[in-house]
Amino acid sequence: ANARLLTNGNLKWRYPWIKRLAKGSWIIEPTVLFNSSFIGNNSVIIPNEDSRNVELDDTRLFLANRFQGNDRLDIGQRLVYGLNNYWGWCNHSVHWFIGQSKRLDHKNVLGVHSGENFSTSDYISKLFWSPVSWFHGHWRGIVQSNGKARLSEAGAMLGKSILNIN
Repeated sequence: ANARLLTNGNLKWRYPWIKRLAKGSWIIEPTVLFNSSFIGNNSVIIPNEDSRNVELDDTRLFLANRFQGNDRLDIGQRLVYGLNNYWGWCNHSVHWFIGQSKRLDHKNVLGVHSGENFSTSDYISKLFWSPVSWFHGHWRGIVQSNGKARLSEAGAMLGKSILNIN
């Protein structure tokens, strides 16, 4: 039996700015996270069976441990920053996010194809829009520093709440 202790500390700051408009509101929310944990907890003695595929996206960017399982730990120091933007008016809305992670210890913890290298991650982004009550669209993407999309996902929902087509 193997055991390990993870000492982790993080500091997260979010500050939403709200602008009231004539028929709606506009919210801009910058978010910054500093995460630090003890380096050396990813032992080769513990087999990696549940954390092999790591994909950095908008749902995992601000987590203390971005691995899905318990076999690997997100160790070291990193700074994560992002910007949420929400604009809503008359039952219409647009919401977009862009963020990035910067390694302060210059270690590649997540792996080669995760979207994070020894210095910075790719740009993580998402866009949700609802121009009318019966249509909702979304796009999520990971964009490399050279502007090329590494991952792109799009979808839409048509219909009212009684009958939806995704």
